[in-house]
Amino acid sequence: MDQLSKHVDLTNNRLPLQTKTFLVVGLFIALILFFTGLYEWNKKSVTINVNGEESVITTHAQSIEELLLGLDINVTEHDLVVPHLETELSDDMNILYKQAHVVTLEVNDEQVQVPTTVDTIYDFIKEQGYDYRSEDQLVPHGDAAIEDGLTITYKPSVEFHFAYDGTEDTYWSASATVADFLKEANVELGEEDRVEPSLDEVLKEGLSIQLIRVEKVTDVIEESTAYETIRENDDTLKTGVERVVEQGERGKQELHYEITYENGEEISRKVIDTKMVAEPKERVIAVGTKEEEAKQFIAETKTANATATASQPTKTSTSSSSSETNKPKETSQPKATQAKTIQMTATAYSAECNGCSGVTATGINLLNDRNMKVVAVDPSVIPLGSRVHVEGYGEAIAGDTGGAITGNKIDLHVPTSSEAMSYGRKTVNVTILD
Repeated sequence: MDQLSKHVDLTNNRLPLQTKTFLVVGLFIALILFFTGLYEWNKKSVTINVNGEESVITTHAQSIEELLLGLDINVTEHDLVVPHLETELSDDMNILYKQAHVVTLEVNDEQVQVPTTVDTIYDFIKEQGYDYRSEDQLVPHGDAAIEDGLTITYKPSVEFHFAYDGTEDTYWSASATVADFLKEANVELGEEDRVEPSLDEVLKEGLSIQLIRVEKVTDVIEESTAYETIRENDDTLKTGVERVVEQGERGKQELHYEITYENGEEISRKVIDTKMVAEPKERVIAVGTKEEEAKQFIAETKTANATATASQPTKTSTSSSSSETNKPKETSQPKATQAKTIQMTATAYSAECNGCSGVTATGINLLNDRNMKVVAVDPSVIPLGSRVHVEGYGEAIAGDTGGAITGNKIDLHVPTSSEAMSYGRKTVNVTILD
């Protein structure tokens, strides 16, 4: 052993100093290269996307958090990191990092600041839990990119019912009021149209809107007007006797009605103007004031057209006494045999018309009893005061006349003008009862 040691020492002593230095330096370099290679061999190659910019890097970081810190990226709680920060790095790993943007969201006039990492406004609205519809109001447009400090105004649409022009359906709109919705839907309103509820009603979920089309038209109806009856004393006529001097004629007037329709259905009509077409002519009746001793003259007819003489003999024999002609049996018989039926053209009138006095030619005030059965006749066909039966109308008194009522014509009194108009013109059988 001692000999070997001595041999080594002798050998070492034989190496030059320069060689010794070279060996030490070479050994040091080899160690450096070894450890450098080992260090580089432990590096990992990863792909990282930072706010949309992608790059490939090699790193000795053990986790994603360590990697991002090495890149001077300060991650906040709202930032997006995929995979999560604690994930251990491995070769060929893909890493996503997105910094959160803080935007202001205004919904129905209420504002809130919200951090987000989504790309577009559409994505942001959905992220906030809203079911976006095309009818919603969104500013800026939903395709716009999210930027830091951006203000987004969003008004969700509401569902409601709308009925108009014979249709009814469900609609969605983000309009503020009913008027705004109608404008948005291009629904035109006429000057008289009505909307329920009102145009300034706030549009809300479940609201029911109805558009009522209102139309006002003018209709002109011609009707007859009553004439006045003038009674004048006449001392050439016996007391109790009356005679028609002038028949009198009804006037004519035009009634201008304003008729209101709602959705095509008439709901009201009112008179807005009255024009006189033809003035009525007064009826003049001479009233006898001459006193007579003969009692038979007192029994003469008091009707408006009576001109009969004191009596009509039933026998031609000169020996017949006046008492025989006045017997009830003989005077009642002619009445039964004289009853006859005439086919006549019937119209109807009412005493409630504008300008009508309501008093008939024989002095009957129809305004006191609208249901009174009175007919206007031509006195030359049916004497005034006669009791008649009109087919479909019933028993009535011939107590009135009219300028247009001539020949086989008859005018029936009814309670209202509407009934008179609806009666129209008919052919009826009229029986003169007495």
